[in-house]
Amino acid sequence: VMNSGVKIAWDHLFYITLFLLEQFHDANSPWKPYIDVYPKLVSSFPLFYPEKEKSLLQGSTMMEQIEDEIEEMESEYERIAEVVPELRKFSVDEYMRNKMLVTSRIFLVKMHGVAERIMVPFADMFNHHYDKIGQTHWKYEDSNDSFVVTAKHDIPSGDAVFFICIVDMRKLRG
Repeated sequence: VMNSGVKIAWDHLFYITLFLLEQFHDANSPWKPYIDVYPKLVSSFPLFYPEKEKSLLQGSTMMEQIEDEIEEMESEYERIAEVVPELRKFSVDEYMRNKMLVTSRIFLVKMHGVAERIMVPFADMFNHHYDKIGQTHWKYEDSNDSFVVTAKHDIPSGDAVFFICIVDMRKLRG
């Protein structure tokens, strides 16, 4: 794909998506513990709303955006499948669902001076809650090439750990 000239939106997400699709179908995958708890449902994403919910969006710019995104992802799948026919072992729907899940689970971090989108298995499943802003802080630490989540105060044993994915774009720009 890299040398084919095929244009892919967020091409690194394609590679993560394809990697995970392969792992989902490999019963002996070393990623099995992660895959076993990886979300399967995408009905909360507007692209995959049931028709009844989508009908409520008719005439809105949101519906236009949904239709454009579906069209772009289907087109992307076809462009890639032309140069990587092995992609066709996964349906366009499976590709779209998994790419959407990957997109929703990435972290935008500054890594060695460069803004990067990364997946952090298991950290992507932390609880999110706006009332809990300030409970934790997350970042990428160049010194030990690690994604680190730090509690800002003691969290009692058995309590849920929350964080919120708010990115300070100023810090990413330097």
